[in-house]
Amino acid sequence: YLVPGGPFRMQVEPSCDLRDRGVVVRGTDLSGGVTQGDELEILPARHKARVRDVQVHGADVDSAYAGQRVALSLASVSRQEIKSGSTVVAQGAAVLTSRMDVKVYLRPSAAKAVKSYQSVRVYLGTQELRGRMIWLDGSSQLQSPASAYAQIVLDREAVAYVGDRFVIRDETASHTLGGGCVLVAVARHYRRREREDVVAKLEIFERGSDAQRLAVFLELVQTLGAAPSQVLAGIAVDSDRLAALVEDSDTVE
Repeated sequence: YLVPGGPFRMQVEPSCDLRDRGVVVRGTDLSGGVTQGDELEILPARHKARVRDVQVHGADVDSAYAGQRVALSLASVSRQEIKSGSTVVAQGAAVLTSRMDVKVYLRPSAAKAVKSYQSVRVYLGTQELRGRMIWLDGSSQLQSPASAYAQIVLDREAVAYVGDRFVIRDETASHTLGGGCVLVAVARHYRRREREDVVAKLEIFERGSDAQRLAVFLELVQTLGAAPSQVLAGIAVDSDRLAALVEDSDTVE
């Protein structure tokens, strides 16, 4: 889910430097490009920052692109405002969520079945979160080894994008239960009678074409007037591909 033409996104590595040219953060450009002068947002704190300088592998450049290792010198932000687990994104491309639809894989060595509504710890990038696991197929529990669609309800807002990988451990963090992949980063609450239909849609979203993924995404989020940045982040395509999908009458019918 590396998106060359999508909105810029970079997960910040745990340490950052303070230099005379600003706060320097490092990471891998996961989506889009970044250029000197760009206005960025630091999540989940929502601090604003401006790019003063861009480096790729230690060399000064005007711009960096998806897939490159990047160092950014940021103005208008302090070192204290950049916490462990922060993500830097283009302004307007924020994806903060406390409820996400996922595909979960329980590892063979998981000691016990994972019950629906069980409390777990979720390790998403550099974020450590607490949440509840709800099996969407109506099962009361899932015995390992197995995979299933689930909704994770987090105890606080976190940064998540479609395609992000995560690890789940038990509430005490002493046993690794498995892991998974984010499908719908900003999900809504489903009534019990809706969940069977949601599972069918998530199967299409996971394996379908871009056109099918767009249709399913819009059905699942059930929002009017979705912003282009929201859709780009929701289905992991670039802006040119999204424009082509929208122009295709078969996609939007």
